[in-house]
Amino acid sequence: MSSKEGFQWTAATGLKSGLPCEGVKLPSKKLPASGRYDVIVIGAGFAGIIASRDLALRGHKVLLLEARDRIGGRAWTSTIDGFPYEIGAAWFHWNQPHMLSQVSRYGLQGELNFSFDLSGGVDKSNLHIEDMPQGEVDTEVSVDEQDSMYEKLGALYFNVDGEMGRKVMPYPALPFHNPEVLEYDNLTAFDRVEQIREDLTDLEANALKSYLLLLSGGTAENTGFLDLLHWWMLCNNQSGTFGSQADAYKLKHGTTTLVRRFLDDGLRSGNLEVLLSHPISSITDEKGQVSVSSNGDTYSAARVISTIPLNVLSTVDFSPPLSPAKKEALAHGHVGLHTKVHFDAMGTDLRTWSGYSYPGHGLLYAYGDETTSRGSTHVVAFGASTNVLEGENNVEKIQKALHHLRPDVNIERILFHDWVKDPYSRGSWCMFSKGFASQYLSTLQEPHGNVWFASADWADGWRGFIDGAIEQGAHVAQEVADSFSQT
Repeated sequence: MSSKEGFQWTAATGLKSGLPCEGVKLPSKKLPASGRYDVIVIGAGFAGIIASRDLALRGHKVLLLEARDRIGGRAWTSTIDGFPYEIGAAWFHWNQPHMLSQVSRYGLQGELNFSFDLSGGVDKSNLHIEDMPQGEVDTEVSVDEQDSMYEKLGALYFNVDGEMGRKVMPYPALPFHNPEVLEYDNLTAFDRVEQIREDLTDLEANALKSYLLLLSGGTAENTGFLDLLHWWMLCNNQSGTFGSQADAYKLKHGTTTLVRRFLDDGLRSGNLEVLLSHPISSITDEKGQVSVSSNGDTYSAARVISTIPLNVLSTVDFSPPLSPAKKEALAHGHVGLHTKVHFDAMGTDLRTWSGYSYPGHGLLYAYGDETTSRGSTHVVAFGASTNVLEGENNVEKIQKALHHLRPDVNIERILFHDWVKDPYSRGSWCMFSKGFASQYLSTLQEPHGNVWFASADWADGWRGFIDGAIEQGAHVAQEVADSFSQT
């Protein structure tokens, strides 16, 4: 089965829409007609499915509504010729507690792949920096030299308190535990670069800027520093673990495999019904009943959990209206507007290659991820804010963006999904702008009458990660279950 989402290109087939996905075909199982449900969960990403599973296993009758034609939300796997391409979220680490608990629950601890091959191949990293006093500069360094440079940059950039951030943010799962951290929410990511600029060469300063935009998906003007500091502290405030905990380990058979396990658990309870291709238009909370409108139909429950992403939630009509503060937060949204593109490159030389560019030609970073079942190198590439995927038929533009980083790449296959144009995401992983976290994070987490909100976009811990989605889904499911016991 294939989703309508995503695109694939090969020289033989040209560009075609739709990608295979195990999350499209679901068991046709409906609950007995009863007038209404206990809980309606909106969104079948990780947060929504965790919440649905947990409530169904507690005996609550749950309806799960998903706008897309598949489950997974911003995390889904497309397996082609036996190789799993993670179209959205992919990586996790055993220091991410909520994700680890689920991986352990389903016995998948041994199903991990390491994304980096540290032997053979070109063993090189290309740095293409255009914004230099002498003009464009192309530098090629070894992987060890690249790692050493970014270890130095990380230590300089995040050492705001002489203790690598430990003083101002001692408990990263409670980022505002120390109120002193609030002053850093008044900085943009590039404000902080200027604070340490005299300690950096021109090359280092621009390489750092490239890396920061890669992390945020935003621009120099709108990327907040505090979210980056939060991420650093979650990664044990060390450059070495900053990368390994964020983009090194994946599930061997893909994220869709795990989210299907969650869903199957819920379905086996007999208390869960799932409807795909059901986008939400309105939510009305009146006289102890919440009504949800979708595709011209109305579904009712005592409680609703919305897992709609931050950049999309403003498209839903609420009655009664959301609070002014929550409306403000939704109007601002987050700045994560990443591009993610998969390339199959001929041969295995690029297995130990990476490339950075700044300001870049649509892609800021690419690296060799794994070897495909066909013996090619799987290269994953990312861009930020400037969408190289605009004009989806412009395959040549996408190819040029990678060739800008590595001219000799022989591209055999391209896969991508435009998360920025996607009406059900309007962006990639969540990163906040300057001042957003301290002003709006707690507001986003607040329920609205009988409507609760759960999303990785406002997690306390690994915000923007699968772990954050699980944190939110499990936490809100518990709150909703408790609310039933209190009535």
